[in-house]
Amino acid sequence: ADSGSRKIDRVPVHLRIGYTAFKGSKWFLPSGSLEIATEPFGSIVTRKIQAGAREKRKASFEVGLMLPVLTYHFDAGLRLYPYIQGGLGVMYHDFQGYDLGGGFNFAEMVGGGATYFLDDNLTVNLGYRFRHASNASLYDENRGLNTHTFTAGFSYLLPQ
Repeated sequence: ADSGSRKIDRVPVHLRIGYTAFKGSKWFLPSGSLEIATEPFGSIVTRKIQAGAREKRKASFEVGLMLPVLTYHFDAGLRLYPYIQGGLGVMYHDFQGYDLGGGFNFAEMVGGGATYFLDDNLTVNLGYRFRHASNASLYDENRGLNTHTFTAGFSYLLPQ
């Protein structure tokens, strides 16, 4: 993650709970499906700090909820479905030294990737997300923090 010269390392864990709003023929977008989801998340966050002549790592955390997350899966007629997504959410963190004001922040996310169906109910997912977090001027300090995240995971889809 990077916001100017402010660098952090994150290990995020997301749980996604979604509902397919429609699936099938062309709408105003190419054939595919629109998923509406919520994502509770938590991350361990570390950053390097100078401690005298040595460098050491300082640990922090963040927890939050993305709601809604909208994902459009494009139907290419294969087992591979490219997707685009975006979402809004809230989060709490204990970052210090980043001029973010208080611990409560809002988060906006956009991204994309691909989902590959191993069978009718199990998928492998790879993607990229850009996230901006800031407090929307709730506090005097509000520099915000941008993160770039590569994602990988599995999804189990309930039978129809």
